[in-house]
Amino acid sequence: MTIEDIRDKIIQIVDLYSVKKVSLIGTHYNGRVEVASIDLIVEFAIDSISHFHIDDMKMTLEDIIGKEVDIIHAPVNVSPLIEQKETVLFER
Repeated sequence: MTIEDIRDKIIQIVDLYSVKKVSLIGTHYNGRVEVASIDLIVEFAIDSISHFHIDDMKMTLEDIIGKEVDIIHAPVNVSPLIEQKETVLFER
């Protein structure tokens, strides 16, 4: 699966879940797209988001992508000691 394949599938659901930005992190960024799970950082357009909303989005993405999806709710405070590589897949 390519990054473009993942992007196309995410774009199908961004309006449904009030998504502002989605970034792909982890091994996909390094070119290895055939991994067991997809790690995403998601920023929502609304201030208050429930865990149920995030979990529903996760399950929907797993159904349409066909892989396990892990969602990290943005913004993320990352230690400067950890290198964070990300590819923006969608942004409003």
